[in-house]
Amino acid sequence: VSDLATWIDQHEHQIDTNPAAWCAIELSLLDAMSKDLGQSIEATLGTPPLSGTFQYTAVLGDNSQTAFAELVTRYVALGFDDFKVKITGEEKNDSEKLSLVLNAAPEARIRLDANNIWETAGEVLAYLSELSCTPFALEEPLQPRAFSELNRLLAKTPVPIILDESFLNKGHFEPIDTTNDNVFVNVRVSKMGGLIRSRAIARLLSDAHIPIIIGAQVGETSLLTRAALCLANEFDDGVIAQEGAFGTLLLETDITDESLMFGSNGRLVCPGAAIDVAANGFEIRYKSDLFGTNV
Repeated sequence: VSDLATWIDQHEHQIDTNPAAWCAIELSLLDAMSKDLGQSIEATLGTPPLSGTFQYTAVLGDNSQTAFAELVTRYVALGFDDFKVKITGEEKNDSEKLSLVLNAAPEARIRLDANNIWETAGEVLAYLSELSCTPFALEEPLQPRAFSELNRLLAKTPVPIILDESFLNKGHFEPIDTTNDNVFVNVRVSKMGGLIRSRAIARLLSDAHIPIIIGAQVGETSLLTRAALCLANEFDDGVIAQEGAFGTLLLETDITDESLMFGSNGRLVCPGAAIDVAANGFEIRYKSDLFGTNV
């Protein structure tokens, strides 16, 4: 593993051009190495054995009011209390959707995903001042890596800002003003260029006391869910939210024999009945308490 980590450092700029492609290669190598040694990925990386409860976030897209309300009802019935809501930037429309969540789950923690809607800090602040409730955090309100404008926003916003597209590698740490303790970073394994680079970035953030969100793209496979569990497990003290684990709820088919998905209340519990990870690379043995056996 140390040789692989050294090679990754030496080829940092090449990996930066297509981090997801390298992620696929790296996970394959780590899996093969672990299986050759007859041990888990955690043992190969020298990280703590996978254990504990992993809480996942309910994700709500920019659906019609009816579809949005139906999805909220389903999430609440499953016991979710942590929500990520994709917003449009239209205050009235967004406030109505936030009200739907809070009416169904009054204690819900809600963060918003703006997907780079605005150009200036002033526009973001105006939007937040008009919103019907104060969100837990706001993800990517400005254009990606517009660091000067981002720092102007961080100096004034009462709401923490989550960086996703604006934080792709460790080189994006230095330009960000973290002195106001209102920056969170979305660490997604494929975005960061694999598990080894993700661990290095998570360590950098942890040492700087910057909260981490373990991110996921819509439709990620169970292999990426499994890799993210390794990251969430190692840096659990700094992780404030975790995305993913939808498996075949979103995918028609998964690349693993069995799909790794959250259970009641949006949780995966390890070890226990809900999840049993074999000591053989990324291999997964899984039984869901919501969706049956061997889904």
